[in-house]
Amino acid sequence: MPSKLRQIVADNIKRYRLQAGITQAELAKKSKLTGVYISRIENSANNLTLDSIEQIAAALGVSPLQLFETGKAEPKFGKANIKTLKQAVRALDAYLDFIDQ
Repeated sequence: MPSKLRQIVADNIKRYRLQAGITQAELAKKSKLTGVYISRIENSANNLTLDSIEQIAAALGVSPLQLFETGKAEPKFGKANIKTLKQAVRALDAYLDFIDQ
C-alpha cells in the first residue's frame, strides 16, 4: 500500500496534468521521463526521486512544493481544455441553429 505522501503527490501530478490538458505521454516527453514511469507515478506504484519531482513540476509549470500540497486547488483550465471547450460551444451553437431551422 502506498504511503499517504506518495498518494498525495500522485494525485497532484494527475490533477495538474489534467488541468494542463495534456496526456501522460505528453507529460513524459516534456519531463524527459517515460510514459510507463508517469503512469506508475500517477497510480502510486513508484517512488519518485527528487530529480523526477523537479522534472515533472517544471513540465507542469508548477513548483515542486505544489506537488506536496494537501489542499485542493481551484480548478484551472489549460490552453488545451479551453480550446476543446470553445470547439464544443461552436458545435453546440451550430447544432442549435440547425434544429431551429
